[in-house]
Parts: sequence; C-alpha cells; structure tokens
Amino acid sequence: MTLFKSKNKLGFTLSVFFFFISTAMIWFIPLASFEGDTGRRAIAYTIGVVFWLGLILGFFFLFLINRERKKGRYRKGLPFIWFFQNPVAIVFDVLLVLSTIGLFLVLFIQGINQWISAAIIFAFVFSLEMHGMFNGKNFKYISNSSNKQEDK
Repeated sequence: MTLFKSKNKLGFTLSVFFFFISTAMIWFIPLASFEGDTGRRAIAYTIGVVFWLGLILGFFFLFLINRERKKGRYRKGLPFIWFFQNPVAIVFDVLLVLSTIGLFLVLFIQGINQWISAAIIFAFVFSLEMHGMFNGKNFKYISNSSNKQEDK
C-alpha cells in the first residue's frame, strides 16, 4: 500500500513538473518566429512541441491519480471554486490574483516589454494550473493518504 501511495505522490510531482515545463515555453515565445530564419522557425516549432507534450504528459499523470482516487471516497465539487486550502495553495492563489491583475495591465497598456508580458502570462497560466492542482481533489486525496500512512 505504501508503494502505491508513493506512486501517487510521484505521479502528482511529475504532473506539476510537466505543467511547469509546458508553461515555461511561454518565456521563449519572444525568441520564436515562423517568418524568420531557420533557427527561429526551429525554436518556434520546438516551443510548440514541448508546450503540447508537457501539457499532455501533465494531464496523463493527473488522469492516473484521478482514476485511482475515484475508487475510494473523495470530496465532490468544483476545485476552481476552492481557494486557500493549504499553505502551497495559498502561495499559488495569491500569485494567481496578482498575475491576473498583471495580465489585465498587459492587455490594456500599450508598449509593455515583450519579456515582461511573457513573464506575466507565464505566472498567470502556471498559477492557474497550480491553483487547480493544489486546491483540487487529487492533492487532498494524496495528502490524506500520506497522513494516514504516517499515523501507522
């Protein structure tokens, strides 16, 4: 049983890692161009491939945990409605609020540096993903399973 729980933790960690890798590709968008030289086109295609591959792998590991969680009892409801459920979630929820404000600034203020825009978009997308991850049912399931294992 302990091996199974550690697999869930590993799957969750891998999911977070792949979501980070996927979202990190936003940082490289200013370097890419489909109309530029061969090197810039290669960067553009690489960004796209890594973005989608990271997203798919992140959801794949999340799917595996979710499938196992559904075999037992779990709390119902929409995880995007839950906020500030644990210390890690608090960090990402605060970042989500701040990056949402930054995103509106990027959208409505002309002339913002493209690297700053990419950083704000990265922060928004990643904090939104992590909001769902750390306030969600799977994190609660893994946390409760870990606590039960430690109590034994």
